[in-house]
Amino acid sequence: AQVRANRSMIMPAGQATKDELGKESLLEVWSSMETPDAGAIGFIEIYFDTTDIQSFVTKIKYTIWAVIITMLSIVLVLINLAFREQDIKIIEQSEYLNGIISQSPIGIYTINSNGFIESYNPSMMKISGITDASETIGKNVFDAVAYQKNGLDKLLMSGLGGVPFETEVEVESSLGEHKKTYRHYYGVPLKNQKGEVEHLLVMVEDITRRKELEKEVTLHAGDLEGKINERTKAIQEKVDELERFQRLTVDRELRMAELKQEIEKMRIKLESLGVNSSMI
Repeated sequence: AQVRANRSMIMPAGQATKDELGKESLLEVWSSMETPDAGAIGFIEIYFDTTDIQSFVTKIKYTIWAVIITMLSIVLVLINLAFREQDIKIIEQSEYLNGIISQSPIGIYTINSNGFIESYNPSMMKISGITDASETIGKNVFDAVAYQKNGLDKLLMSGLGGVPFETEVEVESSLGEHKKTYRHYYGVPLKNQKGEVEHLLVMVEDITRRKELEKEVTLHAGDLEGKINERTKAIQEKVDELERFQRLTVDRELRMAELKQEIEKMRIKLESLGVNSSMI
């Protein structure tokens, strides 16, 4: 009835047929035999052994999976090599930067967004007067009493807020020898791709010697100014004395000239009276 209705039908063979023919991979094909006038006059049942086809399909599947696995392996190897080269470059750059920071004559340290110190280079250790970076790494900068006294804690807070800063302050360190030093601070926020500050790079220069020289220059300049004032005063006194001497000399010369004029007038007057002035 199904073949008559569809004119053909394909389906797997039944288990009884498989057992009878001794084949597990059987495909059962039905088709109707028809004449142009009478219609269907009978039916044909054909069995196909699909073992070879299934084996071929299985081989194709395994081949495809093998090719896919091989290609994935090649891709993974290439990716691994690419990332390995990139990792090597990153490590080299990191070591290069670490070498620069370690050899830098300027003190450098970094703090995270919560204010905890993460790194401390040798120059910063020397400025702080410590011999082991572990004495300060892991501590919070906002707990430092010295920073609270000179207002540096507020600048560090603004740096973590994304605002760079530069300042000169006097620091009485609580580390090492507990001595007072003058330091020049530079704060540079380090942001991620989203623009958020993850770290603050702090560069520190010890300017204590420069400040001492500035004080010495100021004192020396004051001494020089005092000496110059004293010298100027002495020179002014000499000038005043010379001016007085000049006035006395000029006055004397004027009086002598006046006296000579008076004598000449008297001589003329005597001669007019008939007195011989040469006898006087």
